[in-house]
Amino acid sequence: LDQNLTGYSFRIAECRNVRTGEHFAMKIMKNKFYSQNLREAKILTQLKNLNLHESNIVNFSECFSYKDRTCFVYEKLEKTLSELIFAANGTPFHLSEIRGIAYQTLVALNSLNNSGFTHANIKPENIMCTDGISQDSGVKLIGFSNSAKTSDLCDLEIPVACGYTAPEVLLDGPLDESLDIWSLGCTLAFLFLGQHMSPVDCEYQFMRFIVNQGSVYISTTVHNDLTSLDDLFKQNQNEPMDYLDTEAFIDLLKNMLKVNPADRIKPADALNHPFITMSHLRFTPSKLYKTLSQKIMADCNYTKQQNVNTSLSTPTSDREITPGLHFSRIGAFRSKSA
Repeated sequence: LDQNLTGYSFRIAECRNVRTGEHFAMKIMKNKFYSQNLREAKILTQLKNLNLHESNIVNFSECFSYKDRTCFVYEKLEKTLSELIFAANGTPFHLSEIRGIAYQTLVALNSLNNSGFTHANIKPENIMCTDGISQDSGVKLIGFSNSAKTSDLCDLEIPVACGYTAPEVLLDGPLDESLDIWSLGCTLAFLFLGQHMSPVDCEYQFMRFIVNQGSVYISTTVHNDLTSLDDLFKQNQNEPMDYLDTEAFIDLLKNMLKVNPADRIKPADALNHPFITMSHLRFTPSKLYKTLSQKIMADCNYTKQQNVNTSLSTPTSDREITPGLHFSRIGAFRSKSA
């Protein structure tokens, strides 16, 4: 039905089962990358032992060989996060939407870590919406070609994705699952800004972004008015009720973007961070803002409402809020099983 060239080593085709009418995605790879394909197939097969739907990981159905190609069959998903930003001409995501995406991706990373795996290629292109049109869309993690057992990471050559790769990869340092947290932090910042937080086409500029006297900063070659994560407050001054949420979001980013991997927040701890639990929203003056945030998280199958009044029956007379573009364009990022 459709075929898109997405890289030098593989294509993605949308296919249909002629007997059932079911649509699915097929990744078609050249056999000259056999060893990499075999490793990916083994990992995907082992991940099938997880509840992939609840873990927010793409469902892998089967793999087979055809002539000089290896084919992987997956559930059909919709748009990647980068495609959504591009389609919206760089319009940033609303903080409430970012929270839902962060929560679902952290659940995926926590499941991987508990199983002894590291994704090693987290970026906007590898997080996809389950349905980019309906109001019940969730997100799932894809792109496991660089994934490995965490204990085997140091034996692998991990491709560099400027703007998203953790510094220890660039510096040939010891590697563990914390490199995924760094990459997710960069991805969440991308959603907040509507563009890459750091240069993505120059390793030198990317390294300058990573380390500046021991602290993370934002390259002025990309953002003339932003020099640090704290300056992200400047991006959200039109909605005063977002201040506490922005503060919590930036604190989460700071904990994810620690240069020292040992200092980075773990997925399980990040799931209990105030930005995710929304414990700070009890101080938010806007009842509607709190209600919208809680509703999105509830639809993401989030159940731990820590220190937050979870009632969704708050009157919506608090009309000072204008939901972001993404609320009306694709709806909140919601789990289909909700």
